[in-house]
Amino acid sequence: MSKLHFYLFNIFNFFSISLKFFFWRLLCWCNFYSEKYVYLMQKRNLSFFLFPADTLVKERIFLASWLGFLLIEFFEFIVQIVKTNKQKLYILCFSPIFLSYFKLFVNGVITGFSVFCQLKGIGYKVNNYDENYLYFNLGNRNLISVPKIFSSGFTKLVNPQLIKIQGLFQLNVYHIASLTKSLSKFNFYRKKGIHFFLEV
Repeated sequence: MSKLHFYLFNIFNFFSISLKFFFWRLLCWCNFYSEKYVYLMQKRNLSFFLFPADTLVKERIFLASWLGFLLIEFFEFIVQIVKTNKQKLYILCFSPIFLSYFKLFVNGVITGFSVFCQLKGIGYKVNNYDENYLYFNLGNRNLISVPKIFSSGFTKLVNPQLIKIQGLFQLNVYHIASLTKSLSKFNFYRKKGIHFFLEV
């Protein structure tokens, strides 16, 4: 190995360690961003140091941090492969599995995923809603409530018969949608219940 390659590899290692530390701090911020911390910062007129505490914003930063970790690890792996075997590098970069996972991460950071659930039938409408819950009156007999904000996404009322479930992780969005569906399964004979209306 020449001196130029040696210095380049050392510089790359330095920046990779620095970026890992930066992404690690972001992950810690996403996990431990408490209301008490926000209150203390605002009380001391230091609110300009605070990031937006919106759920989707925190999710997007969290997912982008993990994507940064993966990209750094991937580039470090590439550097090691370049030292040994270039043929393995070509196989890895153009692997369909790797490209599909990378596409999911990028889509999650940029746009996110959303699922629409539609309520069918008389009485299967949103009876009331506030900042935290959607209240469903099913058949004018029982009232159920669904949290609007989840740990991995949130639901939003589009109209009295349409719910939007949105988040950055595709599997978690589908999981929350399936939980919402299980509250009142769709009856094909009476055409009542909750079912998937549109997937984006």
